[in-house]
Amino acid sequence: MKLRIAVLAVFIPLTAFAQSWEALEMESAESIQSVFALGNDSLFAVSGNTNSARIFRSLDAGQTWTETLRSDLGLQYSIGKTPQGSLLTCGFEGKGLRSTDNGSSWSPISFGRTDWIMDWAALPNGRLLAVGLNGRCFYSDNDGLNWQSPLPKTNDWLLAVTVDAQGTAWAVGSGGLILKTSNGIDWEIVVQDSPNTLTDLIQGNGTELLACGFNGELLSSNDSGTTWQVVRTGPEDWNAMLLRQGTYWLLGTGGMKSATDSLMLPVPYTFTSLTSGHLLPNGQILAGAKNGRVFIYRFPIQSIQNPSSAVQLYPNPCQGTFRVQNAHAGKWQLSNSQGQRLFSFSIERSFEEITLPLGIPPGAYWLQHPASGQSKFLMVVQ
Repeated sequence: MKLRIAVLAVFIPLTAFAQSWEALEMESAESIQSVFALGNDSLFAVSGNTNSARIFRSLDAGQTWTETLRSDLGLQYSIGKTPQGSLLTCGFEGKGLRSTDNGSSWSPISFGRTDWIMDWAALPNGRLLAVGLNGRCFYSDNDGLNWQSPLPKTNDWLLAVTVDAQGTAWAVGSGGLILKTSNGIDWEIVVQDSPNTLTDLIQGNGTELLACGFNGELLSSNDSGTTWQVVRTGPEDWNAMLLRQGTYWLLGTGGMKSATDSLMLPVPYTFTSLTSGHLLPNGQILAGAKNGRVFIYRFPIQSIQNPSSAVQLYPNPCQGTFRVQNAHAGKWQLSNSQGQRLFSFSIERSFEEITLPLGIPPGAYWLQHPASGQSKFLMVVQ
C-alpha cells in the first residue's frame, strides 16, 4: 500500500540575499541521496540507508508527496530518466530499481556485482553507463534490464558519470580521478593526480567541462577535457554542480553558491548539507539535503538562455587579448580563483575584442556579467 504524506510547503525567510529558499518538509529520517523532476510539477526524491530504500513522488510541485516505494533493497542513488522513458536508480551492493510507469511502481534490477553503484548516464546511442566503487564501470543495451562490466582501469571509487555534447562519457571519483570513454567499454584515465575527491562533472558553456569535489575544488577544461586547471578551492565540500543560464552553481556543505562568487546561499536549517540538485524546466533549482528535506531555490522568473547563444571566448587560453562573442551588453568583471575582482570592462556589441591590463599574471580567471549571471572561464598564459 502506498503511504500518502501531506507535506506543507513552507517559505522560510532568511537574510536578504537568500530569501528565495522554499523548504518542502518530507517524512524521511534519512539523507536525500538524489532528486529528479519530470517537468515542473512531477518531482522525485530518493532516501534511505544500507538496509532500506525509499522513493517519494510529488505531482503538485512539492505540495504533497507519495511514498511510492519502501524496500529492504538498500540505499539508492541517482534517479533519472533513460532515453527509452524508464526511470532508473542505482545503489547498494549492485542493486537498482526501474520504473516504466513514471514512478508509480518499481522493479528491482541487478548490475551483476556486489560493488556499490553511485551514478549512471546515457550515451547518444541509448547505451546506459554506470560507475561505482572499486573502479567498476557498467553498460546496458536493453534499458537497464541487464548490465555488463569490463575490467576496471583503477581501484579508486567512481562517484559520478556524465556525457558531454560530443557524446563522450566522463567519470570522476576519489584521488581526483577523471576517466573518459566513447563507447562505455574502453575507458581511458585522463587525470589521476589530485589529493581531493571529485564528486560531479558537467558540460559547461561551449566546450567547457567542469568538475567539483571536496575541499572546495573546482576544475575546468576548455579544450574538451585534454587539459584541466584548478580554478578555485575553499572550505566547502561540493557534492553536485548545475549550469543555469550561463552560471555555474555548486551545492554542498552549508548550501549553494555561484562558482564565480564567494557569497553562500545557506539552506534554512543549521548544520545541513546539500547532497544533490536538479534544474527544473522553469529555471528553479530542486535540491536534496542531508537532513532528509527537499528544497527549491526560486530565482526571479526569466526565460532559459539558449545554450547555442552561450558566451564564447577565443583564443582561450589567451596571452592577454581575446574576443568575446554572444555576450550580454553592459559591465563585465574579471575575477581570480579566490573571487577577487581584478578588472572590469563594458561590452556594447555581441562581438568585442578585449585586452587585459598589464600586471594580470598567467592563471585561471572568471569573466562574469553580474546583471544576468552569464559567466565564462578564461585561462591566461605567457
